[in-house]
Amino acid sequence: MLNRILCLVLISLSTSLSAFKIITTGAPKSGISMLTDILCSITHSKRKAAIAGDVLLTDEQMRLLGDRFDILTGTPVCNEHNCALVEQYDAKVIYITRDPRDQLCSTAQTIYDHKKYIPAAQGKNMDTILLELIEEGSQYYAAQYPFDELYHMHGIADLYTLWTPWMDRNNILVVSFEKLSGSDLERMQEINRIAKFLGITLMPDRLQEITQKRSNGWFGFFKKGTTLGAWKKHFKPHHYASFKRIGTSLCAKLGYEI
Repeated sequence: MLNRILCLVLISLSTSLSAFKIITTGAPKSGISMLTDILCSITHSKRKAAIAGDVLLTDEQMRLLGDRFDILTGTPVCNEHNCALVEQYDAKVIYITRDPRDQLCSTAQTIYDHKKYIPAAQGKNMDTILLELIEEGSQYYAAQYPFDELYHMHGIADLYTLWTPWMDRNNILVVSFEKLSGSDLERMQEINRIAKFLGITLMPDRLQEITQKRSNGWFGFFKKGTTLGAWKKHFKPHHYASFKRIGTSLCAKLGYEI
């Protein structure tokens, strides 16, 4: 009888320790896939699910979080609906930031590559799309995300207000795309921060193993050969002038220099 009770206790402890409630967020094209791969490596979990529409949490998914799913991956916005569900289910949110200029270029390239499916992009070159994303952008994002306010936004700084408020809330960890893809030391430190936030202690050899996965290109984002600071190749003087006027305060908020 005693042995049976001990077994049940051990099973219960094992279940509670293996069940995570993690939600990723960040602006689109900020490295969510890379972050998700890192989280799966840290937690040894394959139990992940895409957030409905990429931006809205649902009560059904949240009820399954920590039971059927360990990680909800996507770019949920910081609104009353999502914040209430995060608090109700005591989930941990990890927000990944990326230099908005690189994020803009990655977004513009994706739109340009698929412009035959995007009415607002048809007949436009990469330069025009990039400038419109900096100064306007609503015609691209409003077609994808179900928020009327997108039609009234003007520029990249307005768009980011859908996500940056996460940085001021409790139980949120902010991580950097650049650090997760930087030097070995930067990657190791940032991965260790994530583990500690989740209540996980990584032994040095395990930490090194996860860090090397990124170095070897296992994380999906880096299979595409993305380089840091790619915006310097794409920004022309008019792009830079426009971004400096519109995005200076945004970069300051996220910790990037102009």
